[in-house]
Amino acid sequence: KVFDLFFNARGRSHRICGATHLCWLSLGAISVIQPRYDNDYFWKTKCLLYDIVLGILGMVTTVTAARDFPHRHVSNRVGESGTLSTAAIVTQSEMIEHSFYQGLNLWQAMFLHAVTWAGPENLRHSTMGKLFTLWLVTLPWGIRKLFPVNSFSANWKTRARKKPNEQDATKSVQIRVGTEIERKELK
Repeated sequence: KVFDLFFNARGRSHRICGATHLCWLSLGAISVIQPRYDNDYFWKTKCLLYDIVLGILGMVTTVTAARDFPHRHVSNRVGESGTLSTAAIVTQSEMIEHSFYQGLNLWQAMFLHAVTWAGPENLRHSTMGKLFTLWLVTLPWGIRKLFPVNSFSANWKTRARKKPNEQDATKSVQIRVGTEIERKELK
């Protein structure tokens, strides 16, 4: 099994992209723990480049997953999502949808850099400049309809209408426990 994970030809590009993405995230975590403030502009530029590479790696990883594991004909039961259920498989449409959100993360990171330091002075400090950048950051939603839509909230609404089984109860408890852990961590 371990040999297949690293040396099997199927899904190799996705594994390479995923490993690169994980290494890049680790590098970012290390640089946050031990930042070097030799030059403030250099540090900001390094963060900008890090965010660009992170966003591109995120998009490429999701697209290679959709290409390497073409689950075109997979359909989960109503109320089952491949990312939330141990019994379901991540569908190709969920993978493609995730690439949109990875791109959105990159776009929003660029927005934050533009309005805090990287954008022109008049863009960052004028009302029109701020409105323009807000308009720019919402532009990706104009192409949202080109990507598949998998409504997680619709999954849970549908689930509430059907008779719950033991797996549903377990999943519900897992979600509540996870939410409670997140709340405690935020405090």
